Amino acid sequence: MKIGIFIAYPPRSELSNQGLGRLLRSIVAGIIESESGQVVLLCPSWLQEDVRNLFHGFPSDRFQVVSKSKVPLVVRFWEKFLAKNRKKPRKSGRLAKFRATVSRFLAKILMMIGRSLLWMLSSDNDLWFLACSVILLAIATTLAPVALLAVVGLTVAYATVRSGIAFRARQRLSTFRSRSRQVIERGFGSLLQRKLPPFGQIVLREVTRRESLYLARRANSMTDVDVWYSPTVFWPEFNAIRALRVQAFPDMLISQFPTAFASTIKDAPYIYKRAKEAIAGGSYFTAYSTLVAERDLSSQFSIPLERISVIPHAAMDLSSHINIKGTLDDHYARLQFTKNLIEGYRLTSWNNNEYLSSADLRDVSFILYASQFRPNKNILNLIKGYEIALRKRFIYSKLILTGNVSHAPDVETYVREHRLQYDVLFAYDVPDQVLAALYARASLVVNPTLYEGGFPFTFSEGMSVGTPSIMSRIPQVTEFVNSDLADMMLFNPLAPEDIAAKIAWGLKNRERLLELQTPLYNEMRNRSWADVGQDHVNLFRKIIAIT
Repeated sequence: MKIGIFIAYPPRSELSNQGLGRLLRSIVAGIIESESGQVVLLCPSWLQEDVRNLFHGFPSDRFQVVSKSKVPLVVRFWEKFLAKNRKKPRKSGRLAKFRATVSRFLAKILMMIGRSLLWMLSSDNDLWFLACSVILLAIATTLAPVALLAVVGLTVAYATVRSGIAFRARQRLSTFRSRSRQVIERGFGSLLQRKLPPFGQIVLREVTRRESLYLARRANSMTDVDVWYSPTVFWPEFNAIRALRVQAFPDMLISQFPTAFASTIKDAPYIYKRAKEAIAGGSYFTAYSTLVAERDLSSQFSIPLERISVIPHAAMDLSSHINIKGTLDDHYARLQFTKNLIEGYRLTSWNNNEYLSSADLRDVSFILYASQFRPNKNILNLIKGYEIALRKRFIYSKLILTGNVSHAPDVETYVREHRLQYDVLFAYDVPDQVLAALYARASLVVNPTLYEGGFPFTFSEGMSVGTPSIMSRIPQVTEFVNSDLADMMLFNPLAPEDIAAKIAWGLKNRERLLELQTPLYNEMRNRSWADVGQDHVNLFRKIIAIT
């Protein structure tokens, strides 16, 4: 059986060092290990290198990557621009606010003009892109005098208001602005209520959409593929494939935490809209747990249960990254190896962090939570609980988080204001081997999540290298953890005091917790990723037989 996998993540997406990449690799490995499993993976051109790195070592006769050979020029330019400007600090003050206001005004003008050139900008044809650039330059040259006059006028107005000389003029200006706003709202109210995204975002959306449609056309030309599989439900272009299709429904966090995602992810409404389109046009689906299949996919999106198959994950095993065999004392050798891995990575990759670059972590006790920073991850409550454990229960362990703190400004502010910057450490984007070393060296793994698609991977990742976990008491966890063990290892994720109590108990009773969790982990290990792959193959065969 030949299975096609379709992924269409937008530019700047990361796979290799993220959980979604490790999950996709494990599923594909399971399919290939199953009897007669063969996989072809379609991906956007900008992900080709990352995907090949992710699947390095897979047999070429069983696994193939297909994409455009050339990345669109606009994406290449965009990536270079971001690389240069990502770390620039923002200036504050009235002058900066004034400049920002002018910049937003000009950006809106350019965005409206640029819509007509969107098709050329999103093309992967370099000549079209260059022609579009010449047109944009001509427009910019034409608008330059107007923009200059606007800036001068606004500057004079700002200086006048600032000096307080023309109080009467300000009153008249306010009246004029109010009346003008009323006229505009009456005439163009419906149009103005539509919030337009930044111009660059529009271009990247169109680039992604066109690349996705290209991948769908490539899929339609591959008549030897028996069934196509999408590992998520955010790509409605997947439904343009004229063959049997199956979509995985990991979760729908945007609908579970709409306010939080709307405030942290500007594109959230657009992403949700595309997900609804993809689900509405879908045929068959998989989910990781019964809860998600019934409550979220079936109830929320009216998908009949007979079209949903629950395929649970297998346990994640990180031990192969750090295991050492054949020495006089393998345990001691692994201990030294993990210490050296973390120390070497600190010296080479954490030099942009003033504290981490100078901190020797080889003999430091720490708690670990390996996750991206998203609203459902409950990071702020974890830090509040950790602070209580640190300062009221006197536990002496640091907290290491692997998410990007710039994605959680509330977390960054709390850590700074509560003077936790030397206790809560952010080790973002570590490679798998260093991640395994962090898990192995951690005194305790903690997971404060409010919602997951299935049983959280952090448990098996920690246990695979000998580190126990404490976790949130959520339905996806209590489905697998019995009441006695649950009372010892689970906490209320909305109660920092409870989190603190479990952290303190877990650190003081680490060996006992490890002993109690070992049977649960061994039970999870009975299910391999080859079993997961075989379940997918069996599902695909069943769908082929009934269609």
